[in-house]
Amino acid sequence: MSLFHHTLDGMVAAHLTMCVTAFRRVHVRLTPSVASAVNRRAMQVMAEFSATGLAMFLRDVEIVSESLVSRVAMHLPRLLESATAEDVAVLVKEGLLTAASSRPCPLAILDVLRPYIIQFAGSFTDAQRLDILNCLTHHYGREESVEEISGIFSSVRHWSPVSMSQSTFERTVAVDEDDVTDAVARSPLMA
Repeated sequence: MSLFHHTLDGMVAAHLTMCVTAFRRVHVRLTPSVASAVNRRAMQVMAEFSATGLAMFLRDVEIVSESLVSRVAMHLPRLLESATAEDVAVLVKEGLLTAASSRPCPLAILDVLRPYIIQFAGSFTDAQRLDILNCLTHHYGREESVEEISGIFSSVRHWSPVSMSQSTFERTVAVDEDDVTDAVARSPLMA
């Protein structure tokens, strides 16, 4: 671990992410001093992270300092400028909110994420929408912005968290039955 500690200063964001992910997978616990050094290095190379790379780093790093969360919030707008729906979904589910799970996630992060979540609402899969909504509700409760996002998600393709419990077959059959009923009602033979 001391060798890792000494090599931290030269690490780029991608190497830092690979290391913390590897440590997590093999269940290596970082000492407080190494965890602190990892947080400091992440702040130094923050500009190098992509949205997905940052999400993976935050998910896998063992300890996230308050100052790192603040630095992430400052860099979010830059990261999200070129983000895809997948990047935003991963960042919400895997990264930011997980990083702040031991304490209340700053509302500043939700304020930055909100417009991007809304922008990509129609591009997320049903599973991603459900994951995002679950994460937001878990960390922010019934906060006004969470309610707004929930309402927007509900209006996208008539999505609702309840529909996620139905199988694809059940949803398809329900739609097909309605279509058939409408078609039969409009048929000239029924007039």
